Amino acid sequence: MAAALEMSAPPAAPLHRPRTLLIGTLFATAGSLAYFAALFGIYYAERSAADSWFPDGAISLVPGTMMFWTLVMSCATIQWAAYAIANGARTQSYLALAITALLGVAVINQTIFYYLDMGLAIDESRAALLLYVITGSHLAMLGAAIVFVLLMALRALAGQYAGRQSDGIVAATIYWYAMVAVYFVIWIGIYIAK
Repeated sequence: MAAALEMSAPPAAPLHRPRTLLIGTLFATAGSLAYFAALFGIYYAERSAADSWFPDGAISLVPGTMMFWTLVMSCATIQWAAYAIANGARTQSYLALAITALLGVAVINQTIFYYLDMGLAIDESRAALLLYVITGSHLAMLGAAIVFVLLMALRALAGQYAGRQSDGIVAATIYWYAMVAVYFVIWIGIYIAK
């Protein structure tokens, strides 16, 4: 009787993959946001204590706004990648990840142009130093986000991500959104408010 019951038992459910990449990305994102919150706190404290901040005409609004809209477009493409991989459209996901990385590289190019256009020396004032520290840190975060997106694209290309398991693409999407949110604060608080 016991042998008959053992034969009719259903097979065990497959083990779920741990979501370590997603949890690790959430911790890294929280750490990055805390870092930028501290930088913005220092920036605004120094700015409120200073009589004059940036020289007139040093910061043009056009390049900063172009970077903002480029990053807004990249939010649409990274979301497209997450949606496509979750629904099994692998080719669309590869295309969306490539476009997202390309838009990130375009923002790096625009930032370098912006640095050359500003012409502020890093040792000119505290304002210039903090501007370069904050925007340089954002460039590092953007570079990490691009590498993260490209690594997840390679893992998806290798077949590790599909509709059932898309944690890596979702993790890259979360980090990308955090990077765009940091730039939004830079755009409003530094480039527009000057």
